[in-house]
Amino acid sequence: MSNTDSMLDLFLYETNELIDGLEEILLKTENTGFSEEDINEVFRSMHTIKGSSGMMGLDSISNLTHAAEDFFAFIRENPNVEIDGGEVTDLILRVVDFIKHELNAMRSEDYKQGDARDLVEEIKEYTKSVKEGKTQKSFKVHVFFDEGAQMENIRAFGVLNTIENMGEVASTEPADLDDEKSAEEIQANGFVFTIKTNADENRIRSILQDTMFLKSLQVTEIEKTSRKSKINLDTTIISDSARNFVSVEVGKLDTLLDIVGELVIAESMLRRDDLDDEYEKAYGNLQRMTDELQNIVMSIRMVPVSGVFHKMQRVVRDLARKTGKDINLVIKGEQTEVDKKIIDNLSEPLIHILRNAVDHGIEDAVTRKTKGKDPSGTILLEAYNEGGEVVIAVFDDGKGLDREKILEKALSLGLVSTPDIPDSEVFNLITHPGFSTTEKVTELSGRGVGMDVVYQEIKKAGGKLAIESRKDQGTAIIMRFPLTLAIIDGVSVSVGGETYIFPALNVLEIFTMKDATLMDSGEKQMLRLRDELYPLVFLGEVFNTEGYETDIYKSQLCLVSSDRGQICICVDRVMNKSKIVVKPIPDYLLSEFPLLKGFSACTIMGDGNIRLILDVNAFT
Repeated sequence: MSNTDSMLDLFLYETNELIDGLEEILLKTENTGFSEEDINEVFRSMHTIKGSSGMMGLDSISNLTHAAEDFFAFIRENPNVEIDGGEVTDLILRVVDFIKHELNAMRSEDYKQGDARDLVEEIKEYTKSVKEGKTQKSFKVHVFFDEGAQMENIRAFGVLNTIENMGEVASTEPADLDDEKSAEEIQANGFVFTIKTNADENRIRSILQDTMFLKSLQVTEIEKTSRKSKINLDTTIISDSARNFVSVEVGKLDTLLDIVGELVIAESMLRRDDLDDEYEKAYGNLQRMTDELQNIVMSIRMVPVSGVFHKMQRVVRDLARKTGKDINLVIKGEQTEVDKKIIDNLSEPLIHILRNAVDHGIEDAVTRKTKGKDPSGTILLEAYNEGGEVVIAVFDDGKGLDREKILEKALSLGLVSTPDIPDSEVFNLITHPGFSTTEKVTELSGRGVGMDVVYQEIKKAGGKLAIESRKDQGTAIIMRFPLTLAIIDGVSVSVGGETYIFPALNVLEIFTMKDATLMDSGEKQMLRLRDELYPLVFLGEVFNTEGYETDIYKSQLCLVSSDRGQICICVDRVMNKSKIVVKPIPDYLLSEFPLLKGFSACTIMGDGNIRLILDVNAFT
């Protein structure tokens, strides 16, 4: 790697870290206002990025952050100045977006610097207006039309046209005036919009007073988020704990993990039943040290979900603004740790789930009021540990999924043959490719098609997906991931002389027919276990294995969980449980058996043989 490449890597890494921190501060201060510490932190970040980008010859970023730095320098040197937190957040988030775009583009061979001159001038003008005390005010305007006015949504458009030259309309209620139902909402609740303008309240009233069929008009200034406290000019001292961390390339961690995996395999090769005392003691020490080394390496790969979760604040904020909805994102368990490979695959599914929640789940304020709900919607993004898994869940308090509509569509597509199926299976039908019950196309999420993509991404990361919903109470999307993807516990089973492995997390119970009853439902065999019915699958039959035990009363059974429910799988014998190193299926096996199904990966056993790891989702 050349010195230039090393410098670029360092610049990209450090700037991305600063940008993530900036975005987190800005989203927090939009509602709470800027504290002394916040302003100092933003100032330092802008100053650092300005200097490093200047050294790299990136004039666009350098000039942009210089302008932002000047703005924050002024407000920290003038502690009594009033600022609109929302306006500042909007402006500086655009700076963040520009820098993000540039950082993503820099790896390209034909990279050309973006043009930030317009944004630089806008920041300078805003700084000037703050200095002169000429910042815009925000007003909430509530318009009621006479009864019998008709076409209220068209008249609302007329109001917006009348006032459009006075400033920027930030939001409207109802949000979609093209929707015919909006006329009924305006009849019942009036037309509400917010506007940012240099004009005063009297000017707005005089402009709108001549509106045809106007019954009443309310104009209210929205209180600014101001900061009156004294600004501390001292720089924050870096804590000693921050110096105890060192950055390591992910590739080096992957290599280290591979070596530990090979060590686990080598250790299993030494395992024997006829060891003498000295050898057994030495083997025990090796096993203990291998486990300790594995745990340390695993912990290095574990990162908190806070980075991804905080990025979702920006996603929800922007989506809520586009839809004109008031939505609060509540984050819990952000310090929960998960394997970095899972984190790397988590952003896109979360964005899609949140987009659907904002666009299709959470109702607009008027509808929520008529249902007796809080006009502001709430989305909870939560992470926690449960057993050997990390659970990441998204809950919204919206309208919920329409069970009957989903079932009707599934029956018409032939995805199910009977309406008599559990709710959990009905809601999981939306993960089938192209499945959607939404007729209205929206700019944000189209028709809502795409939960199949979410499902595939989660599956690729080794996770499981479950969906729960109640009408008018909301929807829960629950994702479960293993703590790590590299080394897991596996349950070995024998079928017709072949050995296969179940991930231990999927195996709920191992039993024989003395604990169960065989049922025949006509279409497929079922097992009754403690008053619960489960589909029955013979693993030897699925893989067409020669010599497998066909007498279920001489076999053993595994109750396993999958994304779409629980099933019983019949095997000849359950052998043992052990740690296994998860590896991709070799290319020569894939080329020899191009239709290889029912397997997710493979592992190397202590005897040196390759064993296939079963994908339980393939059997449901």
